[in-house]
Formats: sequence, structure tokens, C-alpha cells
Amino acid sequence: MKQFWKQMLRNPSGMIGLIILVIAIFLAVAGPMVFPNSPWRMVQRPFLPPFTLASVPLGTDALGRDVLPA
Repeated sequence: MKQFWKQMLRNPSGMIGLIILVIAIFLAVAGPMVFPNSPWRMVQRPFLPPFTLASVPLGTDALGRDVLPA
């Protein structure tokens, strides 16, 4: 194992690969701490069926826009 690490540290492409691997592992571990909200919350469909709110009497489309033309 010691010889493996010696060769890894001497080889430039090995070091780059090791650095990329460490960064990927760090991001996977630190990601939920940096962004605690659910990623699915951003992409939920904002569709409202007709007559659910008085402010949008015809409901909304899949993007959350009012269907009633202004």
C-alpha cells in the first residue's frame, strides 16, 4: 500500500485524479449541508385546478401562469 501511494504522488495524472476524487467525495458529503432544501421543491408543478383560488378563477398552467387572459 505504501508503494502505491508513493507512485500515486509521483505521477502527475495520478495526483490530478486523486484531487478530483477527493473533491467529488467532499461535494457529496457537504452538499446537503450547503443546500438543505429539497431539490424536488424547485421543480414541483405549480398547476392549480380551476376555481381553487379567487385570484386565479380559471386556474394556472404547468408553469404557474394564470390561464385567464388579462
